[in-house]
Amino acid sequence: RRAKFIMQSATILVKKYNATFPMTVDELKSLPGIGKSTAGAICALAFKKPAPILDANVKRVFCRFYGIKEWSGETRIDKKLWDLAEQNLPDKEVSIYTQALMDMEATLCKPKVPLCLKCPINKKCISYENNWVNEIPAKKIKKPKPIRVMHVLILENKNQILLEKKISPGVWQGLWSLPEIKKGFNEVNWVQHFLGISSFKTLNEGTISAIFSHYKLNLIFKHLSVNDLSDKQIKDTLKWFEKTQLSDASLPAPIKRLLINI
Repeated sequence: RRAKFIMQSATILVKKYNATFPMTVDELKSLPGIGKSTAGAICALAFKKPAPILDANVKRVFCRFYGIKEWSGETRIDKKLWDLAEQNLPDKEVSIYTQALMDMEATLCKPKVPLCLKCPINKKCISYENNWVNEIPAKKIKKPKPIRVMHVLILENKNQILLEKKISPGVWQGLWSLPEIKKGFNEVNWVQHFLGISSFKTLNEGTISAIFSHYKLNLIFKHLSVNDLSDKQIKDTLKWFEKTQLSDASLPAPIKRLLINI
């Protein structure tokens, strides 16, 4: 995904900015994969322009220093932290300040076992004064992840596995995956429709799960052995891979984990 954003940004830089890197936060934010904090870091470190940063680590520093006990991802708290980030910008040497802030979060104000005694500003830190360091930053109250279900086919023919290129926008876009059975299809009419055959042997079936940042995926699979393939032309997004090629193929991790055991 990052590589995709880099390629997209490179194209925009050449076409829109004549191969010159933009120097404002708003322009930088318009590039794929660059958010407000990253844009601020680029402005401050590369161009020495006053722009705040506020990634998760900087949020931790500010929450501890100002004694903010609420979860930093809450809209009201996020706005408060951005206001503090703006207010703390120095009038000069912003690149040194920004680098120092990043060094502090990495070496002193660590998530666990922060080195408060070595911190040069500990006397002004509200969390240190009140012994709140281990309570801050507050953790988000976890909600159960929604469950998504995907039905896929492992189609095997003479040591070859049929894969499908994912072209629709989504987390697996551009990767090879297993053919997915969409609404209105089952394994019988899928192989008839896309491969032009009516007979197959079921070798195995089951479910594996994968956890993503915002949801849990239940991958329901059926492993079929197909023979006597017809002369039907398969669609461009489908391709037969030798089993020996699977370990090097661009596959989503859950799919690769599933295929490695067949």
